[in-house]
Amino acid sequence: MVIADQIFFKESKHLPIRYTNRNGKIKNDLPFSNYMVECCNNFETAQNYILDKNQKFDEIIIIGDSKYRDYFDFVLQEKYRDKYKNIIIIGTEKPSSENQFLDRFSLKKLSVA
Repeated sequence: MVIADQIFFKESKHLPIRYTNRNGKIKNDLPFSNYMVECCNNFETAQNYILDKNQKFDEIIIIGDSKYRDYFDFVLQEKYRDKYKNIIIIGTEKPSSENQFLDRFSLKKLSVA
């Protein structure tokens, strides 16, 4: 699952990406029972429309400080409920949490990867 601004997703009708907006409206609804990537704009939308199902994810990727800054405790709670195995956050600030984080990648490190 990916949480980021809508402009981040360059939707193609041929890719198994399903974008859910904050009102629950689904774009790029393909006839698959399971999508490879579920996408939305914020964590509240993910909680209300994606994580409330019995679906589990390998990872949640949150792109942008504002997408996780005020919601990181909720992100952790859903992880402890086994909704996803890993959390990947991409932004310039660490979340306000007592948890340890592996590394902060600079733009130079990302461009090498």
